[in-house]
Amino acid sequence: MSVSTRGPRAPRPRAPAHEAETRREEILEAALEVMSRRGFERASIAAIAGRARVARATVYQHFCDKQDILVALAERITRRIIEAVNGWAPLPISPFAGAQELRAMIETRVGQIFKAITDNADATRLVVRLSRSEERHFAHELFRKMDDHVIAVLSAEIEAATSYRWARSCDARTAARFILGGIDKIATDAIEREDTRELENPELEKEIGALVFFALAHHDLLSASAPS
Repeated sequence: MSVSTRGPRAPRPRAPAHEAETRREEILEAALEVMSRRGFERASIAAIAGRARVARATVYQHFCDKQDILVALAERITRRIIEAVNGWAPLPISPFAGAQELRAMIETRVGQIFKAITDNADATRLVVRLSRSEERHFAHELFRKMDDHVIAVLSAEIEAATSYRWARSCDARTAARFILGGIDKIATDAIEREDTRELENPELEKEIGALVFFALAHHDLLSASAPS
């Protein structure tokens, strides 16, 4: 009887992390397309795998089931909106910024949020519609955390603007919640109508910017910017 002199079998090398993440995103995109076309209930893992051109086992390496895929889509939506907000340019250091500069910054911020939504319109529509089902509240906690993050950023900016006497004295958190609620309503209506062109209209950004600016502007700022 011979004794094998070979050592233990070497573990199979794993794909690099960036390759695994790329594959995961490809599966997500395939799942989004299949679910949007067939509906969630009729979409199968086999169909998703076929669209992604991978084996079913590969899909299960990244996701437990279809519900897990929906959670991943919701996480991607919230992550990209938070990234857009975190990418906002800081308020001017000088307390003497002009009214036009501040209005332009507000418009830019609104546009960046809308872009994050329109870039993920199909996923947002699918997740929002499915999360309204009584059996599926998977997105509620994610969206709540996203709202809390955006409100915290807006509140901090309003408080800073108040300290510079750009904004009138107010409850910053209440104002932030009201602003976010209005933006969310406009975006949700456009998503539901399956027409996000409205969100790409610069005039909409200007209108929202004007509403926010004049609702919060300190009278000193308005007086300084008024024509003599």
